[in-house]
Amino acid sequence: EVIPVRVLEINAINEAYDWAVSTIKKQLTKDFTAVEADIDSIQRVMDSGKFSSSQRSAWESFGFAFGAILVNEMDGMEWVTVIDGDREYAALRFADTPVMVCPAALVWDKVGKGKSCSLRAEYEHIRQEVESTL
Repeated sequence: EVIPVRVLEINAINEAYDWAVSTIKKQLTKDFTAVEADIDSIQRVMDSGKFSSSQRSAWESFGFAFGAILVNEMDGMEWVTVIDGDREYAALRFADTPVMVCPAALVWDKVGKGKSCSLRAEYEHIRQEVESTL
């Protein structure tokens, strides 16, 4: 089931986003405004080697920062709460379409398995999905 984002998830999104932005600013001494150009900043910090693959909350936070970019750059993309059995989590849905993205899992699922995650490639893939629904 997918419902409008709740306060609980909004708080978690905001905390994770704030941590990611603070970390990016410290490491790159560069502003982060959650626009498409900032994908490269997140990627540089993710690729810096400063975070181990066991630091799940860090990787998920980078995913939430990526999600903020998706919301800002793709009209109709919005945060929702997904209820899947006993699990509830924040995700993104494009308008009233089946296009769904869980940005925290998108990053963590790859990194946690020792794989690399190209945010630029993910962004292009998501944009293509969105465009195909229009």
